[in-house]
Formats: sequence, C-alpha cells, structure tokens
Amino acid sequence: LFIIPAFCVLAAATNSFHHELWTGFTMEAGNTLAYSHGPIFFLVIGYSYLMLIGGVLVMIAAFSRHDANYRGQFLAVLVFASLPFVGSLAYVIGFSPFPDQDPAPIAFAVAAVGLTWSVTRQGLLTVVPIAQESVLQNLHDAVLVLDASNRVALANYAFFKWLGIFEPIVGKPASEVLGPWPELLNAVTGELDDSEVLIDHPRSRYVDVRRAVVTDERKRVRGRVLVLRDINELRLADLELRDANEQLTAQLSTIQDLQEGLREQALRDPLTGLYNRRYLEETVGRELARAQREGIPLSLLMIDLDRFKSLNDEHGHATGDQVLQWFGDLVKTKLRPGDIACRYGGEEFVVMMPSAPLTVSLSRAEDIRGSFTQLVRTASNNRLPNVTLSAGLAVFPADATSASELRRCADVALYAAKRGGRDRVMVYTERIGAQSFRGAE
Repeated sequence: LFIIPAFCVLAAATNSFHHELWTGFTMEAGNTLAYSHGPIFFLVIGYSYLMLIGGVLVMIAAFSRHDANYRGQFLAVLVFASLPFVGSLAYVIGFSPFPDQDPAPIAFAVAAVGLTWSVTRQGLLTVVPIAQESVLQNLHDAVLVLDASNRVALANYAFFKWLGIFEPIVGKPASEVLGPWPELLNAVTGELDDSEVLIDHPRSRYVDVRRAVVTDERKRVRGRVLVLRDINELRLADLELRDANEQLTAQLSTIQDLQEGLREQALRDPLTGLYNRRYLEETVGRELARAQREGIPLSLLMIDLDRFKSLNDEHGHATGDQVLQWFGDLVKTKLRPGDIACRYGGEEFVVMMPSAPLTVSLSRAEDIRGSFTQLVRTASNNRLPNVTLSAGLAVFPADATSASELRRCADVALYAAKRGGRDRVMVYTERIGAQSFRGAE
C-alpha cells in the first residue's frame, strides 16, 4: 500500500527532470497558481480511487452481513472516511464548495475529528461487539444476561436453540420468558448461585445453571449473567452408574445373604436346627479365650437323651427324629443372647453359657431337663414316658482351664448322672472325677 504514495512523492521531487506529475503552471484569477496534471497524477489518482472504492465496497458488504451491533461502527467509518474521497473528487472534477480552495484538506480534518470522536467517545472498534459475535454466539453453553430488574438484556444462539424460542426476548421480564420452565426460572431468580435443572421441552435435558452477579463500583447490582451448561450425558451416565451400583449392591447383598445362609447350613444340624459339632469346635476355644481375658466364668453343659436306642428300636427312627426336633425347639426357647447350643452327635448335645456362674447354669440346666420331660409326655400323649435326659455340668475356671479339659469334665459329670439313675443333672466335682478315673482303671 505504500508503493504508490512513495512513488508519488519521488515523482514530485524529481518532476523538474521529467515533468510527468505536473506539466506546467498557469496564473488564474485571484492570483492563484494552478498546475497542469501529467500522466503520473492520473495514475496515482486512479489507483487511490480504486483502493477507496474497494474499501467502501468491503464496508458495505460487512454492513449488510453483520447484525446491529456492528452497523453503527460501519456507518461511522463509511461517513467519515468518505469525506476526503468526496473532497478529492470535487477538486478533480473542478467543483469545490470553497471558492479558490481545495476541499480535500478540510475533508481530511473533519474526518480525523469525527473518527477520533467515534473511537474515544462512542466506542468505535471496541471488542465488545466482536466478542458477542465471535465468542458468545458460538459458545456451546447457553448464556442469558439479565439487568437489575431481571429483564433480558442478551441471550446467545444456544439459549434460543435449547429452549426452542423463535421470537425476540430482549427487554422482556425473565418471568415471562422462562414461564414454561418454572424450575429454570427459580434457578435464575433464586438465591442459589449454582443448581441443576431438568428442562423437559422442547427436548429433555439436564443443565447446570451457574449464575454470577454483576455489580458496579459501588457494589450495586447491575444485572446477572447466567450460563447453562448441558450435562445431560454426564447426568444420564451418573444415573446409569447409580443404577448399576444399586444393582451391584443388591447382588452383593444377595450373595452375602446366600453365603451366610450356606454358612448357616454348613454349621447347623438340619434336623434340630442347632449348631453342629464343627461350629462347637470353632467356638469353644474363642469363648474360653474371651472368658480368660475378661475374667468371667464359662459353663459347659453336656446332654444325652436317655434310652434313645430303645426308643428307636421300639417306636422307629421317625419317632426318634421327632423327639430330637422337640428337644432342638425347646433348647432354642431356653437360650439367652450369647448362649450356644450344638448337636454333638446322635442324641448328645452341648450348651455353652458364657458369663454364667455355677448357680445360674445349674438352674437353667434343671429348667431344660424338667421342660423336656414335660414336653415329651404332652406331645406324645404319654406314649413315651421313659424319654428323659441326663446332663453333666462343668464350669471354667473352677473345674478346668482348657477347652478339652472342660469338655472332659462335663462328660464325666454326664456319665455320673447316667450311673446315678438318669433324668438328672450332675455337677462336676473332684470326687466325681476321681470316681471316673478309678472306673476307667
């Protein structure tokens, strides 16, 4: 762009050698000296006009293509920039509104003042309209700007598209524009800065509403800027993940229940519903260690149903199984929290009573014995009068200090009850133990 002006200056400086810029001078009325134009003058003028016309055409095309935010700027540039062009053209064609004066310098001065005023006072060429057009309107997020009275000041393309709005909304109250979306209106005009809202039409989508308050230098509220971010995919993924987690949690709970059920089945006797011998072996050592650690007693009651073999021989195994079930049901009703009842094998049972001293455990053993005798007679209509039980009771730490020794002591007391006539509870003593030892010899 500087080649032609530089060439023009050079031609003016050397015109006395070639006389191509101006060919000569004439004296006109008013004692005015005018020069005659040469070919270089018309070349420069033609080039300049061509550039001006091209620039004007570009501005006119931009004026019609852009929105109202730009048109005021384009119009100011067109008006003030055209003044030198008009003045120069008037001079070339020989018409000037100022007698004996070239209007071009005056037009340049007016244009300079006008453009300076437009830039400094009217915001000409500011970045705001450019940002609105190039950034705001192309955001994927929806943007809504409200003034201090909650009227719409600005909305970008995404906002119109998401809500399916096809009419101008600038200047309208937010309550009118967002009336069909009460949850969104509450998020916009409420107290919370951030919230999550479901827009159900024209297309269902979850949006994250973020709000910023605009204040002036005196901290007065001038408006609000709201950004609506589409989190539909994230929200749906979160819901799917939550459903999957709930299903997985339910499945894990089911598996745990099944495992507990299987463990219970593995550790319980299917006939009586009491724990089996395996569970007893796992538990007695742990309960004894706790009793040692806490300094509390642990009573162990071994029970054997009297004349059970004769019962099976005379009345059949079905009757024997029924008696075992009666005993299992009875013991369950007599247990305290923390007591453990196990079927040790055949018609033998073990009941552990943590924290129970001798007097308490003996009383409960007698209760079980008496209740069982009464239950069998009542349930069988006195057909089984000889079905009773014998029991032996030993207590830690008075009788033994180990699990195996405690079981041996209770077993010795049990057989002492058998030898003593059955249908009774015997407590282990050193005398009973010595008698058992001599009998073994």
